[in-house]
Order: sequence, then C-alpha cells, then structure tokens
Amino acid sequence: MIVYLAQCLCPQRHALMAVYGEDEKTLEWRLRQMIERLIDKNAINPWCGICRASVETWYYEVAKTRFATMQEAKPALSRLQSANLEANSLLSDSPVLGKGAQN
Repeated sequence: MIVYLAQCLCPQRHALMAVYGEDEKTLEWRLRQMIERLIDKNAINPWCGICRASVETWYYEVAKTRFATMQEAKPALSRLQSANLEANSLLSDSPVLGKGAQN
C-alpha cells in the first residue's frame, strides 16, 4: 500500500486542510465533504485565513507520500498536525482557531 495526501489549497498554495489515507480514489471526495460541512457549520471560514482567497478559488490535489502504511505514517503525521495547528493559531482568522477565535 501507499499513503496518499489530499490537500485543499488556495491559489497561493496555502494549505487550508488535508487528509491522509491509503485509498487514493476517495480522499479528495472525503476532504471536499469535510470542508463543506465545516463551512456550513461556521466552524471554518469560506476564505483563506492568510491571503483571504475565497472558497470558490480553492482547489484540490492528491499525491503519494513516502509512507507505505498509515501505521508507519502516524508519528510523522501527528508531529506535522501539531505544527500546523500552532501555525494556524498564529496566522488564521478562523472562528475556531486563531485571531478570530471566540474565547
């Protein structure tokens, strides 16, 4: 098997959200559904928190990672997720994270 990465990117290639998995064919669909639900629930904004690009301009990419299994990928992905959440809290104006958060 191979672990794939699906990313939602704004035109400036800021990664808005990503998912990993071993089923390349369903990753983009899963990510699109997840983003749509989060926007509908006002959990994320329909624009890039860094450059303000609107949801209509976002696009999706699916690519192979260097990992053969999710078990192999899990430690590295956990570290990456932590780093991305920290960056998001500093740069984003999301209603859930960052400068737009309601405390």
